[in-house]
Order: sequence, then structure tokens, then C-alpha cells
Amino acid sequence: MSLRILPVTTGALSLIYAYLTANVILMRRSESIVIGAGDNKLMEFRVRGHANFTETVPFALILLGLIEYNNYVPQWALISLSSVFVIGRALHAYAFSFLHPVKVHLKYRAPGFGMTLATIGISGSIVLVNGVKNAFNL
Repeated sequence: MSLRILPVTTGALSLIYAYLTANVILMRRSESIVIGAGDNKLMEFRVRGHANFTETVPFALILLGLIEYNNYVPQWALISLSSVFVIGRALHAYAFSFLHPVKVHLKYRAPGFGMTLATIGISGSIVLVNGVKNAFNL
């Protein structure tokens, strides 16, 4: 079976990752911050946004890949899960790219991470249920 949805999802996420990475690198250079965030709040935001991305995306991609490889759901459902995940990661990345007032920051961060968590929770449940079915021939 060839994977058709996962490469598109991974490609879109790689662009967000490149954006987050560039934000950190460019700010490190302009502010002469070698490691950490110094006393710079925006740098701290950018570092945490980048870190959060690297903490959540690989796990979600593994789950989405298992779903696609094993054909656990119809293609439209996988496209929906993948789309929600990419949009959620984009919203979250935007929230951490600028020093917004708290109300504006949370306007993007909360739904962004909610979409991320929903995708991981739903995908994990799909993999678990189908994995148990397959393991025990249910």
C-alpha cells in the first residue's frame, strides 16, 4: 500500500516547522542570544512554539501514518484528521510567533492546541481499537 495523504500532511507541516525554526534563528542572530531566551519574552515565546511543535508533530504523524497504512478509516476521514491537525499547528505557530496581548494570543493558541490534542486523541483511539481488534482477531 502506498501512502498518499501522509506525504502531503508531512510536507505542509515541514513548511510550518521551517517557519518556526527561521523565526528562532533570525531572532537569535539579531538579539545575540546564543542559548535559551535571555530576558527576551518574544524569544521565549518563539523557542517554546518551536519546541511544542517538535514535541507533538512526530507522534501525530506516526499515528496518522499507522491509520493510513492499515486503512483504518475511509480516506475522507484521514484527510479531515490531517487537515485539522495542520490547521491547528498553523494557528498555534502563529500564536507563538509574535507578542500578542494575552486575549489575542489565546484566540489562536487555544484552538490550535485543541485541534492538535483532538487529532492525537482521535487518532490514538483509532489505532488502539483497531490494533486490539487485529491482535486478538476480534
